[in-house]
Amino acid sequence: MVEFRQMNLTTPWPALPSVDVLMLRNVLIYFDIETRRFILKQAKNVLKPGGIMFMGAAETTLNIDDGFERVPFGRGAYYQMRK
Repeated sequence: MVEFRQMNLTTPWPALPSVDVLMLRNVLIYFDIETRRFILKQAKNVLKPGGIMFMGAAETTLNIDDGFERVPFGRGAYYQMRK
């Protein structure tokens, strides 16, 4: 099942079910570092163990949140929580 939601990422997220895939493509580039940290913390709260997060090619968690690791995939990459 797929569920799409529109929400304000800069405020505390509502109670969400755990997800296998989270897509934040071309989202973080519009926010300052502290807001990016807040959003990534919220993302970790909803990702299932082994879940993956997609971000835009110009986005990274490097120097923002060390709880994620970048995993190369084809010509791109995705992020997973570190074990």
